[in-house]
Amino acid sequence: MQLRHPHRSAVATSALALLAACHGGSPSPASGSVPAYWSASDSTPGPFAQPGAAALITVPGLGNDFTFAPGASLVDDASGRAFLVGVLERRSVPAERLAVSLRLANPLRPGQPNYDALASPRADLAPSAYVAAGGPVDVRTWTYYGIAGGELRGLGTLAGALFDLAAADATGVQLGIGADNLAVALGASVQLAAVVVSQPQSGASTGADGTVLMACAVRTSDRTYAITSAGDAALGGLPRAALSMPALGGDFEVVAGGAFSERSDGMVHFDAILAATGAPERRFALTLLGRARIEAIGGAPPPLGSPHLELSPLAYRQSGGPIDVATWRYYPDLDGRLHGLDTLAGAEVRLRNGAFALQAGYGANGIDGALGASVALELDVVAQPLAAPPLPLNAGTGELRVALRRAYIATAEEPIMDPVYGTVGGFALQIPGIADDFTAATGGEFCERGDEAAELYLELRSLSSPAEQWVLDLVLGGRVDAGEAGGVPAGSPVLGLTAGAYVDNGGPIDPDRWHYYTLVTGQLRGLGPRAGAVVAVSSGVPVTQIGRGANGSNLEFGLWGTLQLAVVTQPSSGPPLVDPLPAGELVLHVERLGNRCVIAAQRDAVLTPLLGDAAFTLPGIGSDFVFQPGATLSESADGRADLRGVLVRTSNASQRFLVELRSNGRVDHHEVPPAGSPNLEMYPSAYVSAGGRVDPAMWHYYLESDGTLLGLDAWRGASVRLTRSGPALQVGAGANNKNAGYGASIGLVVEVLSQPDVGPALDSNGDADLNVNLLDGCP
Repeated sequence: MQLRHPHRSAVATSALALLAACHGGSPSPASGSVPAYWSASDSTPGPFAQPGAAALITVPGLGNDFTFAPGASLVDDASGRAFLVGVLERRSVPAERLAVSLRLANPLRPGQPNYDALASPRADLAPSAYVAAGGPVDVRTWTYYGIAGGELRGLGTLAGALFDLAAADATGVQLGIGADNLAVALGASVQLAAVVVSQPQSGASTGADGTVLMACAVRTSDRTYAITSAGDAALGGLPRAALSMPALGGDFEVVAGGAFSERSDGMVHFDAILAATGAPERRFALTLLGRARIEAIGGAPPPLGSPHLELSPLAYRQSGGPIDVATWRYYPDLDGRLHGLDTLAGAEVRLRNGAFALQAGYGANGIDGALGASVALELDVVAQPLAAPPLPLNAGTGELRVALRRAYIATAEEPIMDPVYGTVGGFALQIPGIADDFTAATGGEFCERGDEAAELYLELRSLSSPAEQWVLDLVLGGRVDAGEAGGVPAGSPVLGLTAGAYVDNGGPIDPDRWHYYTLVTGQLRGLGPRAGAVVAVSSGVPVTQIGRGANGSNLEFGLWGTLQLAVVTQPSSGPPLVDPLPAGELVLHVERLGNRCVIAAQRDAVLTPLLGDAAFTLPGIGSDFVFQPGATLSESADGRADLRGVLVRTSNASQRFLVELRSNGRVDHHEVPPAGSPNLEMYPSAYVSAGGRVDPAMWHYYLESDGTLLGLDAWRGASVRLTRSGPALQVGAGANNKNAGYGASIGLVVEVLSQPDVGPALDSNGDADLNVNLLDGCP
């Protein structure tokens, strides 16, 4: 058996596996009486997209390169109405923005009497994508909405512009798998007739009547990251601390984490590490959970004290400004915790809603007009620091204000050269005179942050000279997108693939979709025999480029750049480094890898004989455990996976466990599965070998798993040890053995270490089973 090298990672590349990875199954539009909420964002053209297809939005008279800013949403209130709201940003001129608001009505859904009368959906993927040709896309499962009205309202340099919107064809908005005509994933598209009502005040750009072409990916949750905003003075916004708590030390800023995830079940989860301004050793871990989302755009009244308006009165729509509070959403049911770290270790502060509810939307943070959130908090100190002076018991109130931006988190490792298109490969870094074959020794991590900076961390080792061991730690800034005014940096793009790879020659790679970082700062630090060596790293020319095909090695998402190197200190022992060092060449394959939300796997009776919809069964203790919102599976680039969350019994909500399951030794789908794997518990007809859709060849595994269950509430004091029993933890589409969605399963030996402080004893008499779905984009 070939074990996963610590830095290797892989994902399923088939369209169906990609769909499951993004959505944890096949979410369907709302039916019945439950409101539905989806985030809307730019689609990524997939293997069935027509040549030249791009996930860009056309606005007549202005441009064909608008994209969705974070925070766009599609809401179906289950009464026959739906709404699409968001902000469009122009890629070539980011200051040109438009707020889009669409009112939808009369949904036509599968199973309704007049559904088959629909005349003609817009089906523009390759013919092989559709079920008639054996593909995965079935237009008979799509939902169609009529257009009741809408508008585009100018923001930024387009302030003053206004378009009225109406349907341009009989189809209206189509929503479903493949409905964006770009990818085999949940998406939507629409053609709109736009009529100019007014032009921009500046006169710099002019709109025109015509057709707006819009497509978007639709996801069941939207993950953004909290950052510090400088404030928008034009709107009356001022820079403010992320969390202000006068009684507990003043102002705190987000220094790590900051994941803010709004989900389709009406909940939001926010976690971050906060440090006191001027006293970074005073830190808290913040966790907030908001429930019972209220969508103002659907006409629902906001909670008491909301909306909370802190920008200039002229910033809001009723005074002609760009901020429309009617598009905000609220979470009136909120609770959370601040757990002390560093000098505040041991402290715990309970958080509740204060004078105004958690509000999220464009301008909702009271700082700027972009996506943000704010909330007033009541603070209760429930535990004191172990060593620091005690916190005042009367903690009073606080206010949280954050700017929210998207971030891309990925692994980073040396690329494998494509034999047809690649010209380099097999190394992550070359430094002439030291080694030309540095590879990722352990998991490299690459994060593109919401503030347009990026971070790269990578441990490197030379294949031919094992004594060459280094850590590369970089911050990248000065981002430039290909379509921005002023063009790409000098000397860019560097086209390292063979000529046939690029769109100009009929290939799939479009350098106009790449972006660049012109500023690089950081270090190479020596390890092992090179311990003590420090090399300062800065950007070379050409600068760092990122995108599909950008590494010159293959057609996947990658990074290429040159690095200037300057010796700061020599190794503590052994031969010295050449000084000055020649420039280095950085070549990476970048692949998304991160957290997924964990929920119970719902049984599909057509696919599996297994009974029940529980996430966790503990024979002798309970067979009806589900995860509370916020549970996550975090897969790391070094071959580890950590599952954390709170399990609660559906029959008795006071019986709970805090679960932590640690797994390592990842075995990827292209490698030999562990002994006893895969564990196939669904009917044979569910698998591709018998004509089904589940392909175990695309799963990955973890050789070792162990963990703990710690009792909460009625089971406080209980402790249970978990260890692997039988086949390895398996992850992939259909791996939960309950349905075809993206999920995981494992059997575990249960050992009760301690009993609850009160009440009956726990008496496990069998192995536990974990069967879960994994949803992308959760905190």
